Amino acid sequence: MGEQREKRLISEWRAARYPRDPHILGCPLGAVDSELVAREGLSRAIRIARPWRLEADAVVIRPTRLIVAEAKIFRPRDGVGDLLVYKPLVPLTPELADYKDLPVELVLVVPLVTNVVREMASASGIRVDIFSPAWVADFIEEHQKYWTPEYRQARAEKLQVRKALGVE
Repeated sequence: MGEQREKRLISEWRAARYPRDPHILGCPLGAVDSELVAREGLSRAIRIARPWRLEADAVVIRPTRLIVAEAKIFRPRDGVGDLLVYKPLVPLTPELADYKDLPVELVLVVPLVTNVVREMASASGIRVDIFSPAWVADFIEEHQKYWTPEYRQARAEKLQVRKALGVE
């Protein structure tokens, strides 16, 4: 559920912040196994290896730098960790070979930030960009209801109806 919202968030962020810059959403990162490249050729090896490679939410290609961005609505700490893993993979990525000499800027895109997250990101060399379209607040509010007693009761009732109808 959250992953789709984060894809929407990163897409809207990229369009708002860097509307004219080339970009790759869901950019695979890291080298492709050399034996696979030798056997299949580079373009086929890239396609074959795709499911096993890490993926940055977005890479924005600026004239003077590459921006590697990760969007998190919840669990921003995971975004910080992801970005730190991604950075050394950028120069090894065949899809980014033309840009391997550009400096890499890491950006964590979040709808809100705490001081702890801001300090963690800063200490790791990650820029935090607060980006919060109106729909994010609605999503967060709805997500918070999930754990309330009323919502849990409604879920339990729905499950009972599904079982009674034989669709469970």
